[in-house]
Amino acid sequence: MYNFTALNMPRHHSARSIQDSFYLDIGDKETWLLRSQTSPVQIRLLERGELPIYAIAPGRVYRRDTPDARHLPIFHQIEGMVVDEGVTFADLAGR
Repeated sequence: MYNFTALNMPRHHSARSIQDSFYLDIGDKETWLLRSQTSPVQIRLLERGELPIYAIAPGRVYRRDTPDARHLPIFHQIEGMVVDEGVTFADLAGR
């Protein structure tokens, strides 16, 4: 749920494809998925309802990429999130 549905990715979105994401063969189809992005961390933080939020979300992610000099099926991703009053894009840009 946190990997796609809570991020408003519809069921027909290509990222949900078995060709692009690592689903484990445990129980119901498309139930067990290795994280394909770190964005689910943001959803979990927002669900807590405690503001303000200043967070950095590093993590290992998995995608069905053919290994070559620039692609691996397992890699690290990092993203940040700020939810507070008075925060603007200029803050993100460092101005």
